[in-house]
Amino acid sequence: MTVLTPALVTRSLRLQAAYSFLTDFRFYAPIAILYYAEVTGSFALAGLVMSVFMLSSVVLEVPTGVFSDMVGRKGTLMAGAVALLLAVVAYGLADGLPLLLVGACLEGLCQSLFSGNNDALLMDTLTEVGREGEFAELTGRINSALQFGAALSAGVGGVIAAIFGLRAAVLVSIVPQVIGVLVTLFVPAPRSHEVVESPFKHLREAVRLTLTNPKLRALNAGHIVRTAFGEAGFEFRGVFIQTLWPLWTIGWVRGGNNFGASLSYFFSGRLVRRFGALNIVTAVIPFSVFCHVLSLVLNNVISPLLTILPSVTYGVYRVSVSSLMQREFSPAHRATMGSVGALGVSLVFGLASLLIGGLADAFGIIVALLVMQAGQLCSVFFFRRAFEPSPTQT
Repeated sequence: MTVLTPALVTRSLRLQAAYSFLTDFRFYAPIAILYYAEVTGSFALAGLVMSVFMLSSVVLEVPTGVFSDMVGRKGTLMAGAVALLLAVVAYGLADGLPLLLVGACLEGLCQSLFSGNNDALLMDTLTEVGREGEFAELTGRINSALQFGAALSAGVGGVIAAIFGLRAAVLVSIVPQVIGVLVTLFVPAPRSHEVVESPFKHLREAVRLTLTNPKLRALNAGHIVRTAFGEAGFEFRGVFIQTLWPLWTIGWVRGGNNFGASLSYFFSGRLVRRFGALNIVTAVIPFSVFCHVLSLVLNNVISPLLTILPSVTYGVYRVSVSSLMQREFSPAHRATMGSVGALGVSLVFGLASLLIGGLADAFGIIVALLVMQAGQLCSVFFFRRAFEPSPTQT
């Protein structure tokens, strides 16, 4: 295996950022729920598509983490890129629920392959040249590229959907995913860790290390609750915006969210060093909930603008939690331990998607989104638990 030199590490970081940009360069993202509802004829079935996406990730989450630890980070990245390409193709060709569910399963496979692997790929790459202390800043830069790609595609995607139809926005999204698969071929592979135990023993050890670490348990619980309810609400927000603004503007609002998140990721490393993870996490969640609740209560033409404000805190929140978790992970079990936490996110997100879809059909989108905000606020309790000093420290 090639030993990573500083020059190869720099190349790897650039390619990881490039692929991150392409991953979310999907023109249909802002109107995905509207597209699923158009194809199936129901918001509840649209929520089912999202639920299957995350529940398939639940089933595959831990096995793919073990796969990454035992087989390698680059191969796992390539497999995820292929799965995402096939998912977008399935969505674009769907004329009913079955093929949408196939796409959802493939996207769930992609999610599970990426969730523990990509942070582990970055950390292992940096570790080879003694730069692991730069993880927070560099993961922020790479995820900033992802959000920037989402912002650019969202603005164009809303216009494509309004002029040519929702399906057209899905079909043109295939092209950047083809390019993304090609980019992953050139990412240098970091050194593999020595893993001598069987996959089941490796998994058992990773779960044990996760569950016996009180700080990691609390971090996972907070992140699971916050992310699952937050992302479910985010995916359905286009339904609310459509009641106030024209269809084509949904992409611009989504793009504004992604652009704010991109800036947040870009400056996240500096902000984490300046203010500390606890202060950041416990401040940004209530701020986000307040902005969204206010937009729903007002329910007027300025409401969509209020939903953009929390995006400037999204990246710094994610980097804070990710960097804290990476410090708690065992190097040889890093991807699997990341997947254990991501499994919880996938499971709760699947349930939240079913819940919000049912609530939207029964009581309207405003009630459904308010329930999601209440769920997010509960996560602050778990994050505070993670940072409580132990009795010995006291």
